[in-house]
Amino acid sequence: MNNRRVRVVCFVVPIACLWLAACASDPADSGPKQSDLQRTLATNIPAYYSLEGFHVEASQNVGDRVRPVFKVRFKAVVQLNTETFEEGEELKDALILVPSHAKGDRAEIYGVATSTLKAGSWKTIFDFDNDPISTMGKPRSFYLGKQTYIKGSADEATYRNQLREDEAHQQQEAAARQEALRLAQLQKEEENRVRAAKSREEQMDDLRKKWDVKIPLEDFIGKVWEFGRADGSVIATGVRFLPDGRIDGYSYPNESRWGPEPNALAFYSTDGRTSTRFTSFTTVNGAWTISGPFLLYGNTTHVLREMK
Repeated sequence: MNNRRVRVVCFVVPIACLWLAACASDPADSGPKQSDLQRTLATNIPAYYSLEGFHVEASQNVGDRVRPVFKVRFKAVVQLNTETFEEGEELKDALILVPSHAKGDRAEIYGVATSTLKAGSWKTIFDFDNDPISTMGKPRSFYLGKQTYIKGSADEATYRNQLREDEAHQQQEAAARQEALRLAQLQKEEENRVRAAKSREEQMDDLRKKWDVKIPLEDFIGKVWEFGRADGSVIATGVRFLPDGRIDGYSYPNESRWGPEPNALAFYSTDGRTSTRFTSFTTVNGAWTISGPFLLYGNTTHVLREMK
């Protein structure tokens, strides 16, 4: 009888041990391993960092045994595998980088890992309380699109010197272009002046051939006149007569141009008719007065008085 009892006990004990071992190894109860969390975090940080430490401070299943969700508070230590830089001054075609951290510098990361069991493996999302990685700069190779120079380096000094030389050269070229434009403008103005003088002289020669009035041509062309009526009313002042027939200082359809006629000076309207013919030329105290009838309508006498 005693032997049978011993055999029963020996039979039951192994089954109980197997059941306890199975419960202990159930991931729904134990959650993700620290080593698994560490490896997962290592793949979630930039490649220029290495994960040097990972410590679980607290862990809790906030789900249930059917759908376990483990939240793990952790502290991690990361280390830079290369020196890093921040963006500095942007120049013409280059970017100056300011040294940020040296190779081997470390930083601590605090946060919470949330792990969910799916298809027999843990899927983990990390939520950082602090983010030192974003404030520790980036490797030089991460700054693309422009040539980069390290602030304070000999390469930066050489580049800046080249920029100054290029800028000075560009300024010299711009000044030379500006001077060439100025000289070209002066030459053009001189050519225009010579052409205008030649044209004016030719116009004066033509006028001399036609001039048949008492007042000398040069006096009439070179003086400033008041244009009015015999009753004393003034139509315009500061009038000049140009050799090409234009009237300067006054414009009106009835007095569009001027020209010499036999024993007279004439105003012409825009349609070519003679609007006024000046036939009287007198001097009073050395100043000329020229008068003549307005021919288009009415009984008006126009007067030109020399202005002093």
